[in-house]
Amino acid sequence: MRASPNPRLSSASSLYLRQHAMNPVDWWPWGDEAFEEARRRGVPVFVSIGYSACHWCHVMERESFEDEAIAAFLNERFVCVKVDREERPDVDAVYMDALAVIGVPGGWPASLWLTHERAPFYAGTYFAPVPAFGRPGFKQVLEAVDRVWREDPARVVEASGNVRARLIARAEVTRRHEDLPLELIVAAARSLEEGWDNERGGWGRGHKFPMPARVELLLATGNRLNDPPALALARSALTAICEGGLQDQLGGGFHRYCVDPAWTVPHFEKMLFDNAQLLGLLARGAVAFGDARLAQDARATARFLLDELAVPGGGLGASFDADSGGVEGSFYTWTPAEVQSLLQPELASRFCEAYGVSEGGNFEGTNVLTRRGRDVSGLDEARATLTAARAKRAAPGRDEQVVIAWNGLAVGALADAGRLLDAPELAHAAAELGALLLARFVDGRLPRTLAQDSPPGVLEDYAFLAEGLLAVFSATGAPWALTGAEALVTALLHRFGLPDGGLARSEATAPGLDVRPVALQEGAEPSGYGRAAVVMARLLALGSPAVDEARLDRCSSPPGPGLGDLQARRRRWCWRCCTAGPRAESW
Repeated sequence: MRASPNPRLSSASSLYLRQHAMNPVDWWPWGDEAFEEARRRGVPVFVSIGYSACHWCHVMERESFEDEAIAAFLNERFVCVKVDREERPDVDAVYMDALAVIGVPGGWPASLWLTHERAPFYAGTYFAPVPAFGRPGFKQVLEAVDRVWREDPARVVEASGNVRARLIARAEVTRRHEDLPLELIVAAARSLEEGWDNERGGWGRGHKFPMPARVELLLATGNRLNDPPALALARSALTAICEGGLQDQLGGGFHRYCVDPAWTVPHFEKMLFDNAQLLGLLARGAVAFGDARLAQDARATARFLLDELAVPGGGLGASFDADSGGVEGSFYTWTPAEVQSLLQPELASRFCEAYGVSEGGNFEGTNVLTRRGRDVSGLDEARATLTAARAKRAAPGRDEQVVIAWNGLAVGALADAGRLLDAPELAHAAAELGALLLARFVDGRLPRTLAQDSPPGVLEDYAFLAEGLLAVFSATGAPWALTGAEALVTALLHRFGLPDGGLARSEATAPGLDVRPVALQEGAEPSGYGRAAVVMARLLALGSPAVDEARLDRCSSPPGPGLGDLQARRRRWCWRCCTAGPRAESW
């Protein structure tokens, strides 16, 4: 442990960087100064990328970055750079691509060794301090990298050159001037049957992720084409997502993913971007299937966003940690004895039966609450009692960084939920949040976060907020939301447009990058590229002058003059909104 905080990190806007300020590792933030120092000393740059809610990031910190011997070696032989992927998603995107190029599965913490030109020549993710999991220990890796750097520079040049060339190639976009055939969308939905777990729902046989983009596609194609198999998969996925341990059955909101194939034990961190996507998806699913239970889950998720993630000064924080008091999941799990100590015997027995609480437990001798189709009605008082008791436990840490992109997703989800579930208070909350974020759009620029020293915004910040504002316009008819979306798209096309067509994820002037990443795929977070296209298509349908039609092929719905026409066409054409069907009267 350092005697005093590292001045380079201690005043950073990023909670993740501040968390490392007392490490004996002499960290630098990402920037030219770190690479100039490495060049001056003639050493490589070690880059560690993570985020504050990342469990394995904290494990590697405890095991290696707080180890005096490892820290001394790092400080002597490398310049060490710490990156918050939430604050610098453009940097993270480049080096996640680098991991793929090198042949390493992506994940965090990411560990990369770079030349002075920022090109990686070796990379990995989490390393234990000693050999484990069939992999070398972190100290061994450091010694090997240092040896190659000093004794075989030609090998470093060759490896870094190959990676750099492949990164540049991956960032190139080929523009095609043709309509997107409906058959391709149908084929994409059909392909989702591959890898489907018929027994437990979801995709894969190991870890289970909610994958909201896949469910959205199934729900949209199922509604538009009256495709019962697609709708059946969508409903099965929503059931699995909501009934197991992925959802916090007491406090609302969803964890990151489940570590088992049965959707029982989650990785306990909670992220704003997951919950925002799932809120909108649940609201659309509730209307599509006439499912009151999904509507209740949507409302619980909205309450989680507005009650638990709201931060002082406005906006929604980024995440909750997986750990509570240094123990993963301890805030969320229960034993029968704990339940019995809080409830009358008969009520305790009913609660344990309804939520699967047993003596053996399902997670390290304790129980993650699940409902699995069991009757949980009439247990409101019991849930309130346990929630109040849980509030006295050591709480997971909250990252109060207000990321504009993720808040933009929440704006859209809250507005859609308010419109679809007849919950005007949610639409009002969406409008307030959208106005707060739009106020930071100054001189045609958005920052990445609401922090005063925030780095510049990336494509997702503009696209997600613009889409959110269009949802506010649909829910409330507020003219400022439409004009705000138009202004954001105008800026987006100017700042992120590529000379040969397409959109980059970062501006050409983004500091510290020599590759402009292009993110075409949906991952845990939506594609900013895809969401920008959706926003531009909607603005074209509104007859908005903000979108240059030469930049975007017309959608299959012809533009019309007014909001009424747009609402009618949305149910026919828009892949995201057509899932909604008619407005829900009540739940």
